[in-house]
Amino acid sequence: MKKTLFLLVAVGVFMLIGCGGSGSGGGKVSGEVYTTQEMSVLAPKGWKAFSALKPGTTDEYRDDQVNVHKGAKVPLDQFNTSGIVINYWEDAKNVMAPPKSWYENVEEIAPFTLGNYQWEGFTGERSDITYGILWTINAEERFQVVAFLKYRGMEISLEDADVKAIIASISKK
Repeated sequence: MKKTLFLLVAVGVFMLIGCGGSGSGGGKVSGEVYTTQEMSVLAPKGWKAFSALKPGTTDEYRDDQVNVHKGAKVPLDQFNTSGIVINYWEDAKNVMAPPKSWYENVEEIAPFTLGNYQWEGFTGERSDITYGILWTINAEERFQVVAFLKYRGMEISLEDADVKAIIASISKK
């Protein structure tokens, strides 16, 4: 039993880190690259990327946040689909990791390399939503990824080829 559990955990970790951190994102995933003034990210086929609105506005968009949602077609679909929110900070010195105390059933994710960055993070639950929260480490700039893994009956996984391709594609412009 212990050997089986160890093998399952080992295979899961191997899949999560992208087969040795090759940066490939887990196979060939096609889509469109979405670009802002600050960053670029892949929106795989069947996903749609949106810039976040600046607070207090209805027509001004942020360059430091991109939302990529599975099955979305229009901006309002972001409220009904699983997705990934990607934030960028130019100066990583003043950015803290999100508090794990905000979440229940927290599980650590061991540091791994995917794309151009090293990542660490955790999964956790809050208000009937399961999150995967990752952030870059050992980088001058900081990216944070918040994945809505279980949201309104939809599920995605950090091991999905599309999700890995999105994370691997994140880059500073």
